[in-house]
Amino acid sequence: MREAHEANQDSGVALADPVGMEVFCNRLLSITEDMNNTLVRASFSTNIKERKD
Repeated sequence: MREAHEANQDSGVALADPVGMEVFCNRLLSITEDMNNTLVRASFSTNIKERKD
């Protein structure tokens, strides 16, 4: 098992972690939604405030 792990490190091949990628994707989505909510609350423009455009 350890030899296979070392072989992956030596060849530069990184295996994708699907759980970690999903968590990271959801975190980025949450950040953009929070930014949008802050923009709508702080805006003076009717286009942003009422239509969320």
